[in-house]
Amino acid sequence: MALKIACLHTAESNASVLDQALDTLGPGNDGTDVVALVHHVYPQLLDEALKAGGLTPEIAAKAQLALNRAADGVDGLLLTCSTLGPALDQMLQLSTPHLRVDRALARACNSRHGPFIVLATIETTLDPTRRLFGPSAEVALVPDAWPFFETGDQLSYLKAIAETADQKIAQGYEFVALAQVSMAPACNYSRHPTQILNSPGVGLRQIISMAQAVENIGL
Repeated sequence: MALKIACLHTAESNASVLDQALDTLGPGNDGTDVVALVHHVYPQLLDEALKAGGLTPEIAAKAQLALNRAADGVDGLLLTCSTLGPALDQMLQLSTPHLRVDRALARACNSRHGPFIVLATIETTLDPTRRLFGPSAEVALVPDAWPFFETGDQLSYLKAIAETADQKIAQGYEFVALAQVSMAPACNYSRHPTQILNSPGVGLRQIISMAQAVENIGL
């Protein structure tokens, strides 16, 4: 049976990153006949958080309205913005299977062995990422990368991330996790792509599994 998964983004480019990740899941999209992604993009929410220096209660409330709308009539909801993550965590009454894509990444990291570091490119992601991964996790900002993203220089943005990731691996980290969906294609520019974890693929696998579980219970 077809599954419909809603994705809420704060960057238009993240929609294509998720579409590409879905394509890589292989025939049947991890066990379903068809998975359709429905994209909802709210760049103003991230813009407001950047201006405020983080997620405020007012911005969280706006995000929750958007998330509720996106969850209507779908089998699963995936939030791809790390900055807004805590807003979804607070939605205890949301019955639709839902997931922060960075939470899926955190689970994947915790299932592996060896020292790792989580990289982010935007200040507002640092605090929610530290809280999500826990006090023992090391989280660092990729220097000077975000201005490239803001000006649309995607290649420079991704190469800056890949360079920092390669440096961390050379310093002895077993693997590097990329906290934001926008960072995922940087794996293509790294000298150590197998040692870099990104969130789109693991996030889709987990939300599809969650949606399938509910569907099977309903049967």
